[in-house]
Amino acid sequence: MQQLTEEQLRQLSPEQITELQKQQCIFCHLISGKVASKKIYENDAVMAILDINPANPGHVLLLPKEHYAVMPQMPDSVIQKLAVAAKKISHAMLRAFKAEGTNIFLANGVAAGQKAQHSMMHLIPRKEGDGITAFSIPKKEADEKETESLKATLKKSVAKVFGAPEERNEGKERKDRPEEKETEENEEKKEENTKDLDAIAKLFT
Repeated sequence: MQQLTEEQLRQLSPEQITELQKQQCIFCHLISGKVASKKIYENDAVMAILDINPANPGHVLLLPKEHYAVMPQMPDSVIQKLAVAAKKISHAMLRAFKAEGTNIFLANGVAAGQKAQHSMMHLIPRKEGDGITAFSIPKKEADEKETESLKATLKKSVAKVFGAPEERNEGKERKDRPEEKETEENEEKKEENTKDLDAIAKLFT
């Protein structure tokens, strides 16, 4: 396939970016059956396969069947099915392998350790002394002033993503703002969120 220039990538629509990623994605080929896999489960939205480079024997990759570069691109309905499947497969691991626990995680973005261009959930059966130590999370001393600043910044961003009005204007906006303006502003927020996700997705093209 011809390699696109940075300028050509910038001109692609979100749909074209997704299609390009699907063509280049080994996991999409696994899901379609073009490449063989060790499938253990599937439904209309997700498929679970054994990892060919497992952290532990029985390491499972749980994949959405549609191509999503990062988790925030997934519809809520797909995330729900992913979570339910993860719960049940984890339960099956505990029984099948006499596992003492499971690690269930999703690396979301390159900076978080995501290496594949297809968002997926990892399910790893665990036993005491199995030699896996990479899941320890360091505990650092939290600065009170910094924590308050982080709280304010994140709370504002969370409210925006969920489509909630800003707290300081909440009463006034609900009373005075016409419904048409609310709809317009919500559409603007969706468009802004889509641009953010498209920028992340292009990291994997």
